[in-house]
Amino acid sequence: MGGTTSTVLSTFIINSKSKYKDYLKVVLLTESVFVVFSFIRTGGLYYYDFQTVTKISQFQPFTLFSLLDVNNIPEYLHYPLSLISIPEAIYWVVLALLLKPLISGSFLKRIGFIAKTYGIGLLIWVSIVVFVTLNFTT
Repeated sequence: MGGTTSTVLSTFIINSKSKYKDYLKVVLLTESVFVVFSFIRTGGLYYYDFQTVTKISQFQPFTLFSLLDVNNIPEYLHYPLSLISIPEAIYWVVLALLLKPLISGSFLKRIGFIAKTYGIGLLIWVSIVVFVTLNFTT
């Protein structure tokens, strides 16, 4: 929700006439994408036979991480690869669609706006996580 909040704040900076309440509705509706996929992921845990707790933690359906061989991927790339996912793409599309009444312009313009605000915030967050992972793993 922090990334979406930065999108809201960025919109205020560019002199939006909309109310914060309108943006909060968009944020809460958009976050439901991740809630739905979390329930689907949790339901998927019951259908697989996991041998270890590590296998459960590496269960990331709908992500690029799940398509690759985990044993050949450095640990610091696990989190970034798990963010390249179908839920994340749907999140961006839903956010762009829900921002239509609040931000003028085409769908691609709104996607660009999301990339400049939420995308950069997400990139900074991923960079911090990778940095910490590299420094605290031996």
